[in-house]
Amino acid sequence: MKKTTLATAVIFAWLPAHAQQLSPADQEYFESKIRPILVDYCYDCHGDGATKGSLDLSSKAGALAGGSSGPAVVPQDPGKSMIIKRLKDLGDPMPPAGKDALPDPLIAELENWIRRGAPDPRVGKSAGVIKNEQDMAKARKHWGFQKVQTPS
Repeated sequence: MKKTTLATAVIFAWLPAHAQQLSPADQEYFESKIRPILVDYCYDCHGDGATKGSLDLSSKAGALAGGSSGPAVVPQDPGKSMIIKRLKDLGDPMPPAGKDALPDPLIAELENWIRRGAPDPRVGKSAGVIKNEQDMAKARKHWGFQKVQTPS
């Protein structure tokens, strides 16, 4: 019984570590092309604590799980990916009126990313995104960035 439990634990520990392995090119592609699109156009409503439509795009798991309308990202199938459907839907556009719409080349980049299998190096929960000077000032106040002091 103990050998089976140990073997199962080893397999489950090994699988996530190896399933997340991306090539350096895929990591660079996501960080340079895809993450900036998500941060600039999506995270205000669908990430970093904001989850309109129950959709959180600030993590890989959130993008794959999707929201109340279905999976946001279906690897290798942009046609089934709700993020692409909503970005192209003129009747119910995303982002909504009043927000900057994604230019067609950026939508094409998201489609290309999904066709490539949606390589995404993000694991776990989002650590947050610094979008402006106020966010930077708040981050600098975090205890982890303070000088070590001798307790009084």
